[in-house]
Amino acid sequence: MRRYALDALQTLSGWAWNLSDLHRLQLHIDPANWASCRTAERAGYEREGLLRSWQEIAEERRDMLVYSVVRPRDAGTAGNAS
Repeated sequence: MRRYALDALQTLSGWAWNLSDLHRLQLHIDPANWASCRTAERAGYEREGLLRSWQEIAEERRDMLVYSVVRPRDAGTAGNAS
């Protein structure tokens, strides 16, 4: 498996930690998208919960899972999501 999505998420997360005011990264993932959930977890994101009726997609309200990673306290302005 090539894992392009994992590489992309890790790269973007690593870049984001260079923003000094950023302390949290958050993803919203459709619960049916198990591949994206696994990718988020492999990149170090933790599942926090379900947002009921959070987003409208194709004229239908959909639930979204929330995944996040928080900047480690000792990371300063550089860090990594994994």
